[in-house]
Amino acid sequence: MQFRTYRRSSLRPPGQFLAKIGITPNIMTALSLLCGLAAVYFLFQHYLLFLLFGLLHLLADALDGVIASITRETALGKYFDYGTDNLIALLLVLKIGYFLHDYYAYLVAGLYLLAQLVFLFSKLSAPVLFGRSVSLIALFFYIPVVVSLTSILPVLVYLFMGVIAVYSLARQLQWFLMRTKSY
Repeated sequence: MQFRTYRRSSLRPPGQFLAKIGITPNIMTALSLLCGLAAVYFLFQHYLLFLLFGLLHLLADALDGVIASITRETALGKYFDYGTDNLIALLLVLKIGYFLHDYYAYLVAGLYLLAQLVFLFSKLSAPVLFGRSVSLIALFFYIPVVVSLTSILPVLVYLFMGVIAVYSLARQLQWFLMRTKSY
């Protein structure tokens, strides 16, 4: 929470500038989506481009929230940002599965998608964990030149996403049961 507060306060001046010149949160989210898609594309293919687009994706994602707090947050923008973040997380896991020829990564992607869909259909109120930022940052350390030292990172990333998915699904089940008891 402290990091989020620090990030918002440090990005407020560029956010104010972007809002002043007419950049909306949805435009910034669209830029985040494009950079995230490029990062996923270059993952395991071109390290520097992956790193560049991954960092730009995280920066644009942070700025869209800052701009939304400066202007006004809309329901559409909230869902667009949520969808963008989780699409990139899902594509990262799928790309890892494809690269490693590991079908367990596809299982993890399915569980992650299920947890996110429960959250989405609960109108963003069911408990859920997100793993996109941590996963992306961990993959920044997957440097092809030192593969022997970092080759376990993609596996750890999809296992981390799997733990997040299973934990989220368990918490969502608990949340659902508690809600049905109160009726």
